[in-house]
Amino acid sequence: MLEQIQSINGSPMLPLSTDMLAALGIQPGESVQLTVVGSTLVIQASNVEASVDAGSVIAFEELLEKRRSAYEELAEGAGADE
Repeated sequence: MLEQIQSINGSPMLPLSTDMLAALGIQPGESVQLTVVGSTLVIQASNVEASVDAGSVIAFEELLEKRRSAYEELAEGAGADE
């Protein structure tokens, strides 16, 4: 799903659909944990106990790089449905 960064009162905002929030198990107004891994934004519900450690970040970056072309193909295919 391709989303556009919006600006509200001069601050950049990234809208998340109701479906995305439901998949994460969060409601509007709840807090989330944001982590940047390489060029990927990871959103985690704040009620999840586990935090992201350095080893997990490295493993995640390696996986993203290894499978980058497959993820790009999937993202392009998802954009075609809209």
